[in-house]
Amino acid sequence: MNRLALAFMIALFAAGCGNDQAAETNVPAETPEAQETTVNDQTPEPPVQAQTPAPAEETPAPAAAAEEVVPTGLAAELAHHNFVIKSFDGQEFSLTAPDGTKMPKPNMSFGQWPHVNGKICNGYNAQASLEGSVLKFEKGASTLMMCFDENLNKLESTLHLMMSEGAEVTIENGLLTLKGNGHVLEFELSDYVS
Repeated sequence: MNRLALAFMIALFAAGCGNDQAAETNVPAETPEAQETTVNDQTPEPPVQAQTPAPAEETPAPAAAAEEVVPTGLAAELAHHNFVIKSFDGQEFSLTAPDGTKMPKPNMSFGQWPHVNGKICNGYNAQASLEGSVLKFEKGASTLMMCFDENLNKLESTLHLMMSEGAEVTIENGLLTLKGNGHVLEFELSDYVS
């Protein structure tokens, strides 16, 4: 047997004896980490102390997903208000159902600026924008049912066209007036909570 093989067998035998002694005395065998810290004279090194990491630099809180827009000027007069139709091209607008009952008037309701929604015969919602006194609706969605009344159909198509192109808007004494595309729509303030 060559010397290298003999040295290897002695090392295995010595390691085995050490584990047998640990088993006999109910002392757990050394872990590989502990064996690495033992020096030639069998004196264990003190355990390495975990270092406390340096405090991280303070990071700013993450920004909110949607920043709250604080409206000013005309936008502030629209935000958080509900308006119902009063007149369409100078004619008082009233709505009667086929069975003769009065129907709720179409509305335009502004929530937290720039959110707007309402119902004519189809419900709609959009993002409002103002350039000076020109009001537009962008990124809008609407249901697509045919209205039972021809005047309601006309009002709906007129309002959607006006708001996609932009309408001149004024608010005076609770009366919201939209002018554009050859039409004038008047809405009166009718908030949900007085």
